[in-house]
Amino acid sequence: MIEIGEVIEIEGDRAKVSFSRKSGCASCGKCGLGREGGEMLLEAENIPGARPGDRVEVEIPERDPLLTALLLFGLPLLAMLLGVVAGTLLERALNWNSEAPAVVLGIVLLLAAFFLVKVREKRLAQQPGRRNRIARVL
Repeated sequence: MIEIGEVIEIEGDRAKVSFSRKSGCASCGKCGLGREGGEMLLEAENIPGARPGDRVEVEIPERDPLLTALLLFGLPLLAMLLGVVAGTLLERALNWNSEAPAVVLGIVLLLAAFFLVKVREKRLAQQPGRRNRIARVL
């Protein structure tokens, strides 16, 4: 996808680019999901050497929305359910009269899954072909 925006600031070989929000932006999440207002910020490689104030064309790699939703919501949900089941089995094996192991293991595995998704996303974002980049200065 190609978007046109304005460079706000430069940090090394990266630029922060401001865009006006479009209707299709809600499902992507590349530029800071949940931000309010009509403006969005996106970091991009500054290969052509754009400067603050320049209007630029930015190439944003496409994502598979179904895979993204599955990783973001499905994996943590599955981890939580596995934690609850494992905690319940542990409780029965130890003959406890408490649901605390199920609750604690469910929450711990949910948080661990969110952490793993975040770490994996950062690694994937660093791969060539998956990075946002400024294609040209207009």
